[in-house]
Amino acid sequence: VVRFHQLDAEWATPNIFRMTAGKRLKDTRHFDPVCMERHDYLIKCLKDQGIYICTDVTTYRKFKSGDGVVDADLLSDNMKGVALYDPTMIELQKEYAYNYWNHYNPYTGLAYKDDPSFVLLDITNENDLFSDYTNHALYGKTSNYYDNMFRDMFDKWLKEEGIDYDAYNCPIFNKDEPMINFRIYLSKKYYEGMYKYLREDIGVKIPICGTNWVKRGGLVKSQEKLDF
Repeated sequence: VVRFHQLDAEWATPNIFRMTAGKRLKDTRHFDPVCMERHDYLIKCLKDQGIYICTDVTTYRKFKSGDGVVDADLLSDNMKGVALYDPTMIELQKEYAYNYWNHYNPYTGLAYKDDPSFVLLDITNENDLFSDYTNHALYGKTSNYYDNMFRDMFDKWLKEEGIDYDAYNCPIFNKDEPMINFRIYLSKKYYEGMYKYLREDIGVKIPICGTNWVKRGGLVKSQEKLDF
């Protein structure tokens, strides 16, 4: 088995959006046709050798202002945490998944979603709502816009649950019961929503997990209804 990993990484050239380095891309909503042709041929060659494939929906995608993402220039190129709850980013991930899995490979005569060479799918690479990315040198880029969005969602959930808790003045990475339970709720909503879209709307048939690490109990709990 080989893993197609970081296809969407801007710091890797080629990547799925561009074949060669050059002018800054205006958006990340279009696959480069030359890259896709080579991708198709590689799949065919692996298939000929009996080699299976696993891959991800998102890894290190760097959103652009042309994607409609707020503060795109301030965000790290892996959307850590934020991509699990921002509605715009979630819709962009669904669009990417739809275009990728419905892509027709002329070398195999199959859409990717129908090709038995693909055997496992990871929705998002090393991405969760339980790690404090703000204190991590690699992942530490966000903006007040997304922090405020998170707190608004937290406040709404607290009121629905009847919990007396100050969503706006607590440390954003508190590890007490209300905060952890909210992060589990938000993670489940993302993982199960993406799973349903991949399975029912696109028709992906292979086993699907949420993310590829199990470093915290809340993260494991949030993926209970997924395949692995």
